[in-house]
Amino acid sequence: MIKYEPLKKVRGIEEKKILFLKVFNKLPWLILFFTLSYILVMYFFSYVIDFKGIDLLGLGTWLEGIRPGYPLFWIYAFTEGSPTEQIQWFFIGISLVLAAACFFVNRFFISRVSWGWLLLVLGLALMLAEDYYNIRHKTVDFIATHYNISPATMYSFLHLRTLVELVLYSLLGLLMVIALVLILKDREESWRGKKLLVTGYFFYAVASISSATRGIGSWYARVGDFLLGDNKIRMASLVTESPYRGNLGFYFMDFVWEEPLELLGVTFIAASLMVFLVYKCKY
Repeated sequence: MIKYEPLKKVRGIEEKKILFLKVFNKLPWLILFFTLSYILVMYFFSYVIDFKGIDLLGLGTWLEGIRPGYPLFWIYAFTEGSPTEQIQWFFIGISLVLAAACFFVNRFFISRVSWGWLLLVLGLALMLAEDYYNIRHKTVDFIATHYNISPATMYSFLHLRTLVELVLYSLLGLLMVIALVLILKDREESWRGKKLLVTGYFFYAVASISSATRGIGSWYARVGDFLLGDNKIRMASLVTESPYRGNLGFYFMDFVWEEPLELLGVTFIAASLMVFLVYKCKY
């Protein structure tokens, strides 16, 4: 009995560990499925309500009541502080916790320090702060206020706002890329986790480059106007609130194009970190 009880406890712990790993191992694919489904549903609602003019489930009437100045579903779904951005903040926070957990496991259980995880924690913290507080916009406002420089001031072919965004995104991007390289170089990390992490970086890179260069040649506005087509006239007649009025093409790209890319990026990053953590816990 003295030998049996500890053995029974050990087996019980091992069974719980296996069950935990099986459940946790499915989470990456569940959150990826959730994000893809969410984006497709939001696109479907936007198409039916905004482009076809169908009051699907009464959402059109509801929007007119809560946002009479801009009763368009695609603005509601993808604007600043929208459901899409709130889900994105949630996943960035989850990724921050998971990255810290990966560093903790490496440091205290595997006895191996990987600076890639530490840099990723720092990068995600800055990413969350920037996305939540719009640090790039506040930086431009600070410069404009204290140095009496208009955000539309040209430096070569760049506006001040575009220049500031390029600098800040480049610094944050450099930190995140160094973290990625260090993680990818570690041969003891999960190969599947690495592939998911690179995919997340890809989506974020496309979104960041698009956002940072949107003022060059006003390409956001040009492409957005083209995609809206003849619907822009009808949509513009519904929008009475600044700054959306007269800039629907620009905001269509800023919201409908950029925000889903960022959400996909952070979802793949969160999924990759779950895979990394499960892989570490197996040993």
